[in-house]
Amino acid sequence: VRGDGKGPGNGGPHGPGWDLKGDKAGLSDPRLFRCFSNGTLVCGTLPVALFANGHVGLVQRLAHKLRLQQYFVHATHQYSATAGKRHRLREAGLWIDPPEYYTPPGGLLYVPMRIPDALLHPTDPSSGEPLFQEQKAFLDTKFPHATHPALQASFALAHYQIAHVRDAVATAWALGRKLVLPMLACGFDRGPFPHVGKSPGAYEQDLPIHPCPLDYIFDIEGRRGLSAGAPALLDVAREYSLLNNSRMPRAVLESALRLGSLPADVPAAALRRNWESATLVVLNKSPPAFGKASLLTDAEQEVFKNAVKQYTDVWCCINPVKWGMPGHILHDALFDQIPHTDRLNRKWECPWHITIGGAKPNCSLTTSSTSSKSASAAPASDRQPPAEQVDARDAGYSSSSSK
Repeated sequence: VRGDGKGPGNGGPHGPGWDLKGDKAGLSDPRLFRCFSNGTLVCGTLPVALFANGHVGLVQRLAHKLRLQQYFVHATHQYSATAGKRHRLREAGLWIDPPEYYTPPGGLLYVPMRIPDALLHPTDPSSGEPLFQEQKAFLDTKFPHATHPALQASFALAHYQIAHVRDAVATAWALGRKLVLPMLACGFDRGPFPHVGKSPGAYEQDLPIHPCPLDYIFDIEGRRGLSAGAPALLDVAREYSLLNNSRMPRAVLESALRLGSLPADVPAAALRRNWESATLVVLNKSPPAFGKASLLTDAEQEVFKNAVKQYTDVWCCINPVKWGMPGHILHDALFDQIPHTDRLNRKWECPWHITIGGAKPNCSLTTSSTSSKSASAAPASDRQPPAEQVDARDAGYSSSSSK
């Protein structure tokens, strides 16, 4: 709504009579103004921190930063359709689920994730400047984006977390439990248009975004692309803030079974029986999704491999080199598996590297991208803190936001 201070208008693109700078005589608050043609109706603007759209309320989390109690949030600026809206509200503790959601049949599994500081706060090796800040080069059509150090760092961070979630989901599926997801971080904002790493007008947006919404990295829209018998992500997983929700029974947290890692050579069926009485299992280290150490059988690994590649979504966007061409980049849940076929049916026979849109892998590259190196360099054991440091109530939204 625009205003020029010249009084109520007679129509136009913003409707009749809206003038935020117009007649304020006798009104008690600068946010109030007289509106419509006869000026008899008083209108006002609401503080955006308390009456927020989805970006201000659930990505920037402005009310949380200002220590205010958010009154209203509109589930916008999100992805994965209705499932994305519902999950965003669950992450914020604003969605009311029935009691059995918090204590599902088979129980819960939580595998904490520790993100190395070098991935969470990367710096430019030449200048020492943080890479997760506004990047005007994202809008430069002549810039070689595939080798941009900030983009490479962003995908290194994302893929590190994707590998952790992938392995933990496979373990939860094998054990018949629901996985409590870890809190995610994103190097840059996501939008449906080219941007500099932040959405226009997002003045209070910190980079990296932490916590980062699940739908910024993962596609959680149901069973799209999955074969029969394959688990969709939200078939197996719960939001990262579940254990900190005021509706979570305290007895579940206090009776959690805490383990450093799984015992060797014990099949999933035996672990199910042994842990049947434990509603919550906190596992310091998850076995890999694929290979001999996996809890999945060879047949289940193939089913899961075809499912998990459908889990991830694109990051958007750099400015395309030509109008009408894509500027997005796909997160790849199988980035560290060589060879593999990704969600776009591209065959990877070399280390993962940034490809714009649907471009095919360039295996003639002599070195892999920073993303591939950084994400695969840390051993799986470095993704979690020691067992004695695990707190099942992952930091995030306070429980008061769940009321």
